[in-house]
Amino acid sequence: MSIVSARFFIFAIIVLASYYIVPKNYRWIVLLFFSIGFYLLSNPKSFVFLLLSAITTYLSANRIDKLNNNDDAKTKKIKKRILIVYLIANFGLLLSFKYYGLFSHALSKLLDQPGLFSRLALPLGISFYMFQSTGYVIDVYFGKVQSEKNFFKTFLFISFFPQIIQGPIHKFSFLHNQLITGHSFNFDRLIQGFQLMIYGYFKKLVIADRIAIPVNYIFDINNNAEGFIVFLGAFAYSIQIYADFSGGIDICRGFSQMLGITLENNFKRPYFAESISEFWQRWHITLGSWMREYVFYPLALSGLFTKVRKKLRNKNYRYLSKVVPTTLASFVVYILVGIWHGSSFKFVAFGIYHGTIISISTLLENRYALIKSRLKIRDNVFSYRLFKIVRTTFLVVIGRYFSRAARFLDVVVLYERTFKVWNPWVLADGSIYNLGLDKKDVRLLFIALIIMLVVSIYQERGYKIRETLQKQNYLFNICITVLAILFILIFGHYGSGLGASDFIYQGF
Repeated sequence: MSIVSARFFIFAIIVLASYYIVPKNYRWIVLLFFSIGFYLLSNPKSFVFLLLSAITTYLSANRIDKLNNNDDAKTKKIKKRILIVYLIANFGLLLSFKYYGLFSHALSKLLDQPGLFSRLALPLGISFYMFQSTGYVIDVYFGKVQSEKNFFKTFLFISFFPQIIQGPIHKFSFLHNQLITGHSFNFDRLIQGFQLMIYGYFKKLVIADRIAIPVNYIFDINNNAEGFIVFLGAFAYSIQIYADFSGGIDICRGFSQMLGITLENNFKRPYFAESISEFWQRWHITLGSWMREYVFYPLALSGLFTKVRKKLRNKNYRYLSKVVPTTLASFVVYILVGIWHGSSFKFVAFGIYHGTIISISTLLENRYALIKSRLKIRDNVFSYRLFKIVRTTFLVVIGRYFSRAARFLDVVVLYERTFKVWNPWVLADGSIYNLGLDKKDVRLLFIALIIMLVVSIYQERGYKIRETLQKQNYLFNICITVLAILFILIFGHYGSGLGASDFIYQGF
């Protein structure tokens, strides 16, 4: 069941009514019931994998938690074995689904028998609930949290339906108590949550699904787009994936807020970032936090990286001894981020691309500082900050070729076509109207982008729009909300059957 559908709207009303009718102590049961129902309505064949993940997570976390009371060497070994078995089982299942298609395709080609293996559909949300449950078990292992003794409450933490499709990925300490605590009805909170949902629908239906049309045309390798048109397509895709992903997150966060539950904000205006490193601190924030805590720090502080640090220090490379181990750990993290996104080599290249840029910028940071000092460049002035934002956006757009092209070979072809022809005049000669959108759609898209930009600028400056609306007269607030709904209903881009396209990150 898509969260951008009339069926979900009816489902959401039933959930809200049921949640606030039932006594507080039992409201978590309502959430569990509807979370299971949502998954069965959306992806019934894959429910068994969600259930299996919940069972293994519950058993492993509780067994480890019991052993945490003993500190002898034998107990530590048993704990470690349980964790290793759990990680192998969890990630083994995830990797099997993620990479089955890649290996089966390669084997079919090797045996010269195309179609020998049937396709394996990726279970809904598996990349997200696997990471969330794994983080929980690791936190129990290190004594950061105590395990949940009630299996059904553990199941709710893993399966909470607003976040099952595309996150955010939460820590147990942040989300668990919110889910099992019954929240009182609050009308102001309900309206604010609904307004956030509306903004999410605006980004998804008015912007993302509309701009997807020229993006799909340009990235179809058979359409022979070239020069500035291809770069424009990559830039448009950068907008599409942001509006699509952040829009979906806003819908989920907004609905959760209506229930009194706060989900992590997964985005903080990433296209205002002044470096690639900062971009990833603003984009898919919870995945970055997960990677930092469970991959980057363990790697950077591991025995191998400590040896590298000591060797460099012993050779009087003091600066390198500080930056090389962390740079290597960071590079590994970005490769893993690429792999997390998909099984194709293009995603590995996507990770290598970003990891390389960040590694180079870290290693040469002192050089950059020296150059800026000699040229008397001031970091805090608007002109230089704008330059850094434009530079970062350009690098991000170039990297989007990897994530949007159908395969790695297409990436190479598209890069060649981009830089082979210089034709910036296509912006003014009417060529953009041959990409699937007419003049009316282009103008509407432009207006919608201006709205999103203005909202983002106000948010970046710390302006809380929904709270400000809440302070206005009740009638004014309602009128703004109704006008926003009408705008989306009239100008949203809908496919056949008045449905929206799937979310991009739903496929990850």
